[in-house]
Amino acid sequence: MALSLDRSTRNTSITCGVSDDRTRILSAITKVKEQLAYIIEPDFGLLNELCKVSVLSMRQLATVRTCNTVYERNDAILNLLTEDKCVRFLEALRQTDQQHIVNFIIQKGGKKRQNDFWLLNLEAQHTLSASLSVCLSVHHSLHGSAELLLGSFKKV
Repeated sequence: MALSLDRSTRNTSITCGVSDDRTRILSAITKVKEQLAYIIEPDFGLLNELCKVSVLSMRQLATVRTCNTVYERNDAILNLLTEDKCVRFLEALRQTDQQHIVNFIIQKGGKKRQNDFWLLNLEAQHTLSASLSVCLSVHHSLHGSAELLLGSFKKV
């Protein structure tokens, strides 16, 4: 099941159909956690947004703010994430103009795809890739056969 990101308006939401998606999101965050500590910008609205969407309690917010460096604040935030909070965490990132971080998480550290395919599992990616390869092979085969057939008619 794929994660759905509605990008149609500024007040967009991230929806998950089942808890399996939340597990995948948290897994993706965990996979790139060390890099996230260096690239998330917590100090210009994110902390307040995390509190607003109930990712952080007021007490947790106060604790995170006592951390000396941005990296420590990010580590503290990431350590507080649970499956129940991960979707709201991504929403907070989007609301604070950190869509690039959401892309980084969803792609598990990779590049954003041009067509915005989100969180395809590896089996689905492999199946899609194999299907495209077969389609291309059939297309090239048919195209070559058509040229060969047309060439034989021209000789007659």
